[in-house]
Amino acid sequence: MEELQTVSLREFLEQQLRALSIQTSLRFDSLDKALNLAREDAKVKYEHLNALRTEVTTDRGILVSKENCTRTHKDLSVWQESVNKKLTILETRSITWTTAVGIFFVIITLVMRYFGK
Repeated sequence: MEELQTVSLREFLEQQLRALSIQTSLRFDSLDKALNLAREDAKVKYEHLNALRTEVTTDRGILVSKENCTRTHKDLSVWQESVNKKLTILETRSITWTTAVGIFFVIITLVMRYFGK
């Protein structure tokens, strides 16, 4: 038969108290580790968000507002129409002068042939 071990109540309670102390210590250690990991994870996420915020702020300086772009586009369209009108006028004058000079030389050639004979 197995021998029963007799233990005093005091030893039993001290043993239970030590086991409970070890268990509590392990639990707090694991909670501290989990807290540190969560803190590091949050730190990495916040660093990424700060980098994104900096990038967005930088991009805002590069982009142009819609109102400014619309205004500039209208001004550019007015300038383009003005240049097109002036160019059309110059082309018309050029064609007219070229035709006039050509007709002048044709008339001179005909007069020279008629009077030159």
